[in-house]
Amino acid sequence: ASSTSTGNSESFIYTNTTGFAHDYYIHVYLYNDTRNYYSFSTNVQAAPVPASDSCGSALTILDGGTYSGTTFGAGLDGGDSCRPSGEGPDVWYKYTATCDGYMTVDTFGSAYDTVISAHTACPGNAGNQVACNDDFSGLDSQISFSVTRNTTYRIRVSGYNGASGNFVLHAHLSRPSNDNCAGYVTIPSGNYVFDSCGCTTDGPAESACAFYGYPQVDNDFWVRWVADCTGDANVNTCGSSFDTKIAVYAGGCPSAPETTLACNDDACGLQSIVTFHANAGQAYILRFGGFNGASGSGALSISCAAVACPADFDGDGTVDFFDYDAFVTCFEGGSCPPGKTADFDGDGSVDFFDYDAFVQAFETPC
Repeated sequence: ASSTSTGNSESFIYTNTTGFAHDYYIHVYLYNDTRNYYSFSTNVQAAPVPASDSCGSALTILDGGTYSGTTFGAGLDGGDSCRPSGEGPDVWYKYTATCDGYMTVDTFGSAYDTVISAHTACPGNAGNQVACNDDFSGLDSQISFSVTRNTTYRIRVSGYNGASGNFVLHAHLSRPSNDNCAGYVTIPSGNYVFDSCGCTTDGPAESACAFYGYPQVDNDFWVRWVADCTGDANVNTCGSSFDTKIAVYAGGCPSAPETTLACNDDACGLQSIVTFHANAGQAYILRFGGFNGASGSGALSISCAAVACPADFDGDGTVDFFDYDAFVTCFEGGSCPPGKTADFDGDGSVDFFDYDAFVQAFETPC
């Protein structure tokens, strides 16, 4: 309580922050044990009504957000199946899913015994409830539930057995397991469908990917592919629904920029195609993302076409001095034939070992 003194008058203010009704006793005494008449008055003020007191006035929350609020002053206009009785005052939030996925909402760090539930409509009740929890960790609550893109869910925060108070709300949409390169998944050659909605960007910007002045591959996800042939690898996202980009790395995840074997933005409309020389048994990291923040659903295809004779560097069907000249030009930093790089041994770096590998292939009859 806080108090003030004015002449012979005293006043104090006390705020009940427990969330429960209580009996309070006030002790009145006079200074220096004097005896006299006094007057005494009280004024009880209810807490202001929160802006999101009703389901219809729910406040919007976003994936990854942290929000603070209170149920002091709130009414009760919802229900859930967590408790057979003892509903507490409630406030409401709403979340519109940007992707299909799994949503987790919690009240960790709140100041009272919270209860949290999720509903598909107003009024929120047990009939349209998709998740509910009372005590997940101590007196704090957490729910997780499947969400569908463009669907709105109502989040109800209330209290156990009539409790109310201040709370903290966290919202988090689960991400694909291969959102970060460290979580890549290994897949063989073939055709796949994907959805990059909800992915974050963790790979480096690459100058080789700086198409239209934009070097980053946004909202990326990662796969590992082990070449099933020695020849020309083709990776593409043709037919996808958004503006894609593809980057290829040899070996493991990139620890620094400027380590791509190949990168492409637009090759089949706004979708991408990369081709590069692959060696059988060599692992490659494939990074799929979007241009300038784009993400969405799509298709990806990975294939490998064996080259009958690796030393046929210019691809004209004959091994001759023109192949040797084409490789040397490429090795020295000049132009390379389509789909070829000077990294002849496919180890992710261009060095004398590539030159030696090419010479051995050139001198070996096909």
